[in-house]
Amino acid sequence: MMSNEEWDRKVEFLLNNQAKFDADMARLEAAQAESAKRLDRLEQWLSSQTTAMFEGFNVLRETQKVTEQMLQQLLTRFDRHLTEGHSGLEN
Repeated sequence: MMSNEEWDRKVEFLLNNQAKFDADMARLEAAQAESAKRLDRLEQWLSSQTTAMFEGFNVLRETQKVTEQMLQQLLTRFDRHLTEGHSGLEN
């Protein structure tokens, strides 16, 4: 049979461990909440960067189309210039 002193020590030990566990759990929950906030901010940043990247690709695609059109116009004019006898090879 346990004495009152032994019983009190065991109860105190259990209560101390429970208090430590509760404090650790509170810190863990706070860290989890902070991690969730950071993850949300990262998700928003990544979404905005993805949007900007796709907008940039669209600008590049349109620029490429315009450049190709201008190059085609220049080649057409150059071909016409050559067919009119302006090859630049005459002495």
